[in-house]
Amino acid sequence: MKLKTAAVTFVPQIGQMEENLQMAATLIRQAADGGAQLVLLPELWNTGYDLPRVSLLAEGSSGPSVSLLRESAIAHGVWIAGGSILERRHDKYHNTMFVVAPDGRITAKYRKAHLFPRELQEQQYLSAGDEAVRFLLETGAGAVCTGLAICYDLRFPELFRNLALRGAKLLLVPAYWPKARRAEFELFCRSRAAENRCFLLAANDAPGAPSLAVLPDGEVLAFSSEQADVLFATFDFDLLTDEKYFDSLADRQPFIDEIDNNLL
Repeated sequence: MKLKTAAVTFVPQIGQMEENLQMAATLIRQAADGGAQLVLLPELWNTGYDLPRVSLLAEGSSGPSVSLLRESAIAHGVWIAGGSILERRHDKYHNTMFVVAPDGRITAKYRKAHLFPRELQEQQYLSAGDEAVRFLLETGAGAVCTGLAICYDLRFPELFRNLALRGAKLLLVPAYWPKARRAEFELFCRSRAAENRCFLLAANDAPGAPSLAVLPDGEVLAFSSEQADVLFATFDFDLLTDEKYFDSLADRQPFIDEIDNNLL
């Protein structure tokens, strides 16, 4: 099975939702016109990191941002992993990725588990998610189990191992990763792919670290420019049967992964 993907990169205007929605719609259309079957947007693409105004900007699954994703998916017949948006859920706010199928159905939601505590102070405004999320991405040629993560999650390999042990062969990672830490971003993307024998697609906000498409041995298949861009990459999942990508997960020692924090 082959899957043509597109990682969308652009600079979201802080708090300017209408402008950002228009830009996203344009780039999604470019991705679809280029033959993409799956389009991945970056983190907080619709508002940027305007966390002090989260109560004004957050929305639910029927809000304007998710509505745009659903309308675009139907119009272009593509899967859209909607990067992430500020989500209002009951009396809490989350950094959430919505995944929309070509028929407009919301097929998965992932709420960022690891909130960045330094410059962005996410934990001051947002609640962490508590679930590892995967879904079955289906095309006419087949289906692939796909795992979701967001930005800072990359520093926590146990989330990705959890997803891989539950069948994920494709990892999607929207991000807001600064250019100053580009080396770490590339290292983490390559490592999470190689150690779990998964394909990985990361969409980053410009002008930060580049968006990346990574093969299951950690090789970078493609990367974006530092401007508004659509990064195309075709993943051939039949490669996973190649001896080059031998299944190292089959040789793991489970007791090493199962650490009781009370014993540390």
